[in-house]
Amino acid sequence: MINLRPILVDLQTKRAELRKELRGLDAAIKVLTPMAGRSSVGRRPAKRKLSAATRRKISEGQKARWARFKKQQQSA
Repeated sequence: MINLRPILVDLQTKRAELRKELRGLDAAIKVLTPMAGRSSVGRRPAKRKLSAATRRKISEGQKARWARFKKQQQSA
């Protein structure tokens, strides 16, 4: 029968080492987090809100551009 005891001990030792490394990383993250400010990861940028007057001006401008374009297409 295969003796799994040495393999098990080795795996437990590696797990203990990794836990120690993770504690160090957690400590570094805890120290650096306040210095970094608010994180924008995973957040969408805020939508810009246009006033009704601004939307109307944009709409009128676009309609004027289309009118000029259509006029040029008809004369061509």
